[in-house]
Parts: sequence; structure tokens; C-alpha cells
Amino acid sequence: MMLLKQLKDLHMKTASNTFGVPFYLKKQKATQAGKPPIYARITVNSKRIEISVKCSIEENKWNPVKGMVRGSRQEISSYYLKLIVLLCYRKNNSIYLHGNTCKI
Repeated sequence: MMLLKQLKDLHMKTASNTFGVPFYLKKQKATQAGKPPIYARITVNSKRIEISVKCSIEENKWNPVKGMVRGSRQEISSYYLKLIVLLCYRKNNSIYLHGNTCKI
């Protein structure tokens, strides 16, 4: 629900709507075990918010170029992160199509 409100605040209905959801590690907030949390940076029309995906991972298991987990048998899979991207795109499209009045 909070993500939807933040997306609505970012969203502006324009002819050319830009949207992106890259992931990155926030190293300065690493856990006691040394695992930095994964964050998503949601950008709409050059405005952005950053949210935690509530997962941490060891730096050597992270691919910074792709913004994804290395390999497929990790505790956090790239499929989980891709699902988050998909949900963000669906919310963004819903907001755009319904003029900022979509419901969850």
C-alpha cells in the first residue's frame, strides 16, 4: 500500500512516461554478518524513490552490472527480484491508465 502511494506521488501523466526499477546493494547498511541489503530504485519521469526489498546478500554473490543475484541456487533468487520489477510495472501501468486513481 505504501509503495502504491509513493508511485502515485512520483507519477505524472505525460505523453512519454519513463519508468525503471534497478536494484543495488546498500553497503553502508550491512548487517552484523556483513551482508548488505538489496534496494530497488524506482524512477518515474526522472523522480525516484528507494525501497528495501527486505533481503540481504553477500557481496560476492551479487552482480552489480546486472543488478541481480549471481547464479540460480542462492537464498534470494533473481526470480524474486524480477517479480518485484513486474509488480512495480503493473502498478505503474495501472496508475497511468486510470489517471492516478487505481485501487489495490
